Amino acid sequence: MTPIWTNIEKAVDTLNKEGVVAIPTETVYRLAGNIYSKKAIMRIFSHGEH
Repeated sequence: MTPIWTNIEKAVDTLNKEGVVAIPTETVYRLAGNIYSKKAIMRIFSHGEH
C-alpha cells in the first residue's frame, strides 16, 4: 500500500483502480476500498495474505 497522506485525488485514483487506502481516525486506521470491487474487498479481509 502506497502512502497518500492528504492527497485526495490520489486516494480517489487508488480506489478507482481497485486499490485500498488507509483512513486515520482518532484512535486507529481503517481500510477503505471500492464497494463494487471484489478485488479490493478481498484485499481488505485477506489479513495480509497479498
